[in-house]
Amino acid sequence: MAKDFADTDMFYLDLWPFTTPVLVVCEPAAAMQATTTNPFPKADSFNVVFEPIMGGPNLLSMNDLEWKEWRTLFNPGFGSGYLLELLPTILDSDETFCGKLRERADTVFCLEEPATRMTMDII
Repeated sequence: MAKDFADTDMFYLDLWPFTTPVLVVCEPAAAMQATTTNPFPKADSFNVVFEPIMGGPNLLSMNDLEWKEWRTLFNPGFGSGYLLELLPTILDSDETFCGKLRERADTVFCLEEPATRMTMDII
């Protein structure tokens, strides 16, 4: 769809009757403007869908000042230097995950549990 609207940085996608129109942003500079420089408020329908899944308010559902306050608290955990320090631990978790997949490679199994465990180990 982005190719069909290549002459614009963003467009609305209307998936009625399933949801309200959604703004699709196709350009990194426009995404920065829409989310950081001049953040658009989240639609109420967005919060109705995601807050129950994520257990209430979170960085995806928060707006403006509340979002900035919490994002500032989390910033150190996403610094490139800090993430590089964690890389050996992340790779160990990944190695364990790959081993479990290899053990089950000849069977049909639900990927949800091992993937969730790896995600939680890394987080």
